[in-house]
Amino acid sequence: MAFLKIRALYTPALAFLLFLAACGNTPGDSQRSAAEGDPAFAALNDSIRKYPENGALYLRRATRLTLINAHDLASADFKKAWSLEPSVETALPYAANLRILGKDSERLDLLRAGSERFPANAQLQRLLGDAYSGNGNQDMALQQYRQILNGNPNDFETWYEMALLQEQLKDTAGAISSLQKAYGLKKVATYGLELAHPYA
Repeated sequence: MAFLKIRALYTPALAFLLFLAACGNTPGDSQRSAAEGDPAFAALNDSIRKYPENGALYLRRATRLTLINAHDLASADFKKAWSLEPSVETALPYAANLRILGKDSERLDLLRAGSERFPANAQLQRLLGDAYSGNGNQDMALQQYRQILNGNPNDFETWYEMALLQEQLKDTAGAISSLQKAYGLKKVATYGLELAHPYA
């Protein structure tokens, strides 16, 4: 009898919780509905169904998903595009996507692979240094920046990135030297302002 009373009390509460769960929308649901409701996505979805091995289609959809902040869905498409047709044009936005999602280890793996595949691309090489730093491996980040500069000592962006890392590591002398080189190669106002900080 007591069991029946307890059951009678909990049944409406359980039903209410199930109702709330059924009505609740997760962020992923709202992202999917936004994508499905847009005619541009409908066309892309149809094309992908017809040509599932076309990496450019996944990249295009990922880019559009990014514009509506559907980063999780975009990530899956970036990953597919990269697996089908690895390119710098895919690696760069995919790395940005992984950074937004806080997937630092995946970002590092992607940038390692991208840097090996496209060693001449300075932006990928610099991003690899940033990824090492973001994963707490400052020594590897410095090594990466120095490796880039050994090949191209006039790469002012790498001098600047290395200076910022040296500042974080409290290497004031190194940061000043790197900033001087960056500013000497490119008179960017940001570099000049950054150079004033260590002196101060």
